[in-house]
Amino acid sequence: MSLAYRIPAKRKSLRLVLQSDALRRSDFRGVSIHGDMDSRSFALSWAEIPLIQRAALSILAPLYGVALYLFASREYLSRGHTVDSLSDRASDDVLEIRKVIADERDLRLIERVESYLAERRDGQRKVAILFGGAHMPAIAEVLTSRHGYRVIHSEWLTAIAA
Repeated sequence: MSLAYRIPAKRKSLRLVLQSDALRRSDFRGVSIHGDMDSRSFALSWAEIPLIQRAALSILAPLYGVALYLFASREYLSRGHTVDSLSDRASDDVLEIRKVIADERDLRLIERVESYLAERRDGQRKVAILFGGAHMPAIAEVLTSRHGYRVIHSEWLTAIAA
């Protein structure tokens, strides 16, 4: 599935970079927690998606990546990709896939952050979370409603600048 974004990243004129290349953990101070699903957990969840949907995505994602590589502009890639763009466009056909790609990953991130907060003994309450923008509403809701946090600073890394 990641071919859908790795293929267009190879086209130099798009000036794209992979998140793993742009953000290095060593560039950030503090404790680093891996909040995403491990490959085994993802594989188990992926296996629950109907075979026809998995097959379609496995075929269509690389084809989409090639189409983007050949025809996409930077303007096209940035058009309509807001934090909440998936919630308005999600159909029944993609709900199972969204469950694995977004919802289960959100839950894993929330579990890891809450586990870390429960272990804190030094009173440190500052938390910085680096994760994809689409996942931020879920984690912000948990931190503010369950743990009494408030946002005092938020910073977005611009993915595509005109």
